[in-house]
Amino acid sequence: MRIVDPRARSPLQRSVSLLDGSKSPLFLFYEAEAVVSRLEYLQPGIRMAVHSLENYINALTIQRDRIDENQGQAESLFDRYEQTEDPEAELAGNLRVAMIFLDVHFYFICLDKFVKLFRLSLDILARLARGAPDPTVIRSKRTLAERAFNQASQHSDTARNFHEHLDKEIATRQHPGFRARGTALGVELTFGAPPNQLTVEVGNLGPVYTAYDKLIDYANSLPA
Repeated sequence: MRIVDPRARSPLQRSVSLLDGSKSPLFLFYEAEAVVSRLEYLQPGIRMAVHSLENYINALTIQRDRIDENQGQAESLFDRYEQTEDPEAELAGNLRVAMIFLDVHFYFICLDKFVKLFRLSLDILARLARGAPDPTVIRSKRTLAERAFNQASQHSDTARNFHEHLDKEIATRQHPGFRARGTALGVELTFGAPPNQLTVEVGNLGPVYTAYDKLIDYANSLPA
């Protein structure tokens, strides 16, 4: 399994073992309950919004771990094939690559949900901020959350749409092309060709984690 750079983690995450055969615990968030239990009597919708947001961020971490695992396995199998010309190793390696393709699709579904639920959570928290006695600090924390979110949500639509509309693009011969390359932190995906080429690294969840950190900080600044 590829080691994930610890700098990409958030201080709000905790080590959690899912007890599903994983080789090591994952670093996941469990902050939503503390936020919603304090504020939901003022805005009941915040419970579903923030809990769902946290669930999808944790799902991104789980998917990244699966992609990293399959990438590492594929590389080992292809190395074995080069050394032994074992056709079973080549077949297993190609199947691992196919699993990466499918896991990446769900990764971008989760990223899309992160974008939508983050915006919804910001809207709900804004209602609580209107009557706050000290709006300056709260406004500043919201600005930080919005900036971090904008950084984390770049290109999410393009990457998701590649998978979402794949059948239509193939049918109309407008398929933009797709390549995957292993990196130190995950898998780098390239869509299309110059001049309309987009590269997304599946593995660098630091901006997503930072955005959620800022959202939690913003929520905790609101008076209950």
